[in-house]
Amino acid sequence: MTALCLLIGLLTPAATTLSFEEFTTLFEEKRADIRIVEARYEQSILMPGETLSTEGRLLYARPHRLVLREEETVQIIDQQRMYDYEPLVRQMEITDFEENPLADIIFAAFDESVSKLAERYDLATFTVLDYDEGSQGLRIRPLPESDAAQYFEEATIYLRDEDFLPYRIFIEHDAETHRLFEVFDYAINHDYDPEDTRITMAPGTRIILNNEPIDTVGENGGSMPEAIYPTDLTSVVEQDLPAPEMPEG
Repeated sequence: MTALCLLIGLLTPAATTLSFEEFTTLFEEKRADIRIVEARYEQSILMPGETLSTEGRLLYARPHRLVLREEETVQIIDQQRMYDYEPLVRQMEITDFEENPLADIIFAAFDESVSKLAERYDLATFTVLDYDEGSQGLRIRPLPESDAAQYFEEATIYLRDEDFLPYRIFIEHDAETHRLFEVFDYAINHDYDPEDTRITMAPGTRIILNNEPIDTVGENGGSMPEAIYPTDLTSVVEQDLPAPEMPEG
């Protein structure tokens, strides 16, 4: 618990020197030309007497897709749909959602604007006086009586000075449970493999949509969702979600 308290103390932000309007304008200017991002990350879930740690690679592609690859799982958050692939048990679980606080926080760290987030959360900016990669940050709190308040109490995103991409994300779920993302080794607007924006599944993988089995991947394997190609990297356009396409194989 002492180590946890020291960590939280190190992450405590100071008062901001930018108004929220100044911050959002600068945020959008720095993010305007970013279309594709890859990085490594380490995630730690801190609980009394226990810390769970994982590491992996992330890929963010406009419009609004995040891929998280770890040793035993691959997750994609795409618009309002989550794909969760566990290759060891050959299962792909697809979940549609209207609200997902964790997705909101992570996308706020990579999207080109925080304007939509401001409609659903209490936002404030802060300045880090003793920092390593960036002095500006964003604090996110659920609005009173919102469903998000059941998931987390506060999240703070620490931003690199040069592009306002995150180097640290700290989420306080409750008084005893905290989640820490450290993000590093960035590649931005680089040549990438479009297949890395989707999940490749082994033959025999069960596909489950909103808790209902809907298909099994054939002997040639398959991939989903559709790949994002360089020509697709445009601004987010809201649209109704279609039914998930059957895996290509």
